[in-house]
Amino acid sequence: MRLGTSPTLSRPRTDVVARLRWAVPTVLLGAVVAAAVAPATSAYADTTVPAGAPAAPASVTVDAGPGSLTIGWTPPAVAGDTPISGYDVAAVPADPANGTVPVTAATDATTITATLSGLTDGVDYTVTVAATNSAGSGPAATADGTPRTVPAAVALTGVSAADSSATVTWQPPASDGGAAVADYVVTAQPSGRTVTVAADATTASIGGLADGSATTLSVAAVNAAGTGPAATTAAVTPRKPANLRVAVAPARVAVYGTATHITASLTDTSGHPIAGRRVVLYFRVRTGTFRAAAGGLTGSTGRVTLSTVLPANAELVLQHFADAVAGVRIAAGSVLVAHKLTESAPRSILVGQYVTTTGSVSPRRAIGSPVELKRLIGTRWITVATGRMTTGTAYRVSWKPASAGTYALRVVIPTDASFTAGWGRGWRQTVSVETVASIAAGILRNTRITLATAHESGVRDDATAKDDMLALAAHHWAPRSAYQNAPGGSTPVDIRLLRALRALGSKARVTVSEIAGGSHAVGSSHYRGEAMDITVVNGVSIAGGGNYSLVASVCRSYGASVVYDPAYDPYGGHGNHVHCQWGALGRD
Repeated sequence: MRLGTSPTLSRPRTDVVARLRWAVPTVLLGAVVAAAVAPATSAYADTTVPAGAPAAPASVTVDAGPGSLTIGWTPPAVAGDTPISGYDVAAVPADPANGTVPVTAATDATTITATLSGLTDGVDYTVTVAATNSAGSGPAATADGTPRTVPAAVALTGVSAADSSATVTWQPPASDGGAAVADYVVTAQPSGRTVTVAADATTASIGGLADGSATTLSVAAVNAAGTGPAATTAAVTPRKPANLRVAVAPARVAVYGTATHITASLTDTSGHPIAGRRVVLYFRVRTGTFRAAAGGLTGSTGRVTLSTVLPANAELVLQHFADAVAGVRIAAGSVLVAHKLTESAPRSILVGQYVTTTGSVSPRRAIGSPVELKRLIGTRWITVATGRMTTGTAYRVSWKPASAGTYALRVVIPTDASFTAGWGRGWRQTVSVETVASIAAGILRNTRITLATAHESGVRDDATAKDDMLALAAHHWAPRSAYQNAPGGSTPVDIRLLRALRALGSKARVTVSEIAGGSHAVGSSHYRGEAMDITVVNGVSIAGGGNYSLVASVCRSYGASVVYDPAYDPYGGHGNHVHCQWGALGRD
């Protein structure tokens, strides 16, 4: 702006105001004025100014621009002896270190402004304006001025976003344009919100922004010349802060085919729940790619429970994706997946018998791969037998306990490349010493063995084959008949006889007609509990051709000393049954 005029919108209040200085000392001011109207020979005449030259311009103003100064002036009050023909304008650096060559311009008598270009922004210049006429140039009026422009763009160093706000940092512009930076204006888009910070600031934050909306920040430096070009950041997105946590961890081991459950919690930094946000559970097997397994929205408490069936041992992560709330991804642990296993085994056996366990395994395993039967000893499970997969899904394993007792057993599928070891629920195995009573009880339960409830003679008493077996199972001796040759009373029964009968029942359907009852020869081995008679095999009577050789073979294999049957009947009377006898030789 010009000296003495009101500021305009195009020039800020910090415009340089020119200082008017006369080229003659102040004490001679009256003499100079007098000389302007007096003859050149006046005692007060300035001998450096030609006689009849104009006086100095009344005032000079300087308006700074980029690399230039625009000078304005008021014509002198005294034009001299002849009319003013023009004006000489010059600007020279105030500090000789910045140069001594003036930049000049000349105007005609009617032009009272001039622009000097090619000046250096920020350098102080002394400006002179002198009027001329035919007598020469009059004294110069001077003023000071400094060319200037708006600052250069700042150098951005960072930008970040937070809840409803964004922050930008910068370095000052490389050039202040020739006038000190007064402040910085920071603007957010698309909201249009702005803040102004002081000249010494290098960071600023703008609040009140919409969470979830991409935002850019621009920074512009301001000096006396105006606002410089803005530097604009990349887009950032304000979001509400979020903490994603595992509220309820998954079970360390899952059985193949069963679901793994995990509960996640989403809150802000103050612990307040964030509802209605999607959380996704990912898994990967070994070092593979993470795959989505389950997803759900947080409820009013900020929690969500996710469930998935894992195909193998897996690493888990939880992820909440960013929208208006910050996204978070956290590790959620790992789960070992065990083979699913079923097991079936007798719960009670006798010493000398095998515990044979069968069952199924999933997923499929190679045929022939190992299966382990383990016994709990103290706090450790010790392998007592190894079986094999008989098909891709079935196994078989056997073990014979060495002594009577109660054993805790279970079947285990060893760890392989993809799965951890799988194990059955286990069971308590009772191993008992074999007794006459235990074998008798087993014979009574065997539906393939029929025990006669009447004698061949037709007599019915309490000493039938069925009665004998019931007494033995109850830990009593077997009752003997008391008619004809029978002596009555009771007798123990040879355990070998019962074992042979049990074995027959495992091979065929048989009928036992007599053990210790009935009428036999005097002193018969039946009355000593050492003989039994078999009359029917697989529904065919011995008299009708039943397989008596099977009976004879089994009895002999269990130590029978005498076997009478239709093929060997030295005393007669054995055409309709097989007589198996343990003990002394003789008639039955």
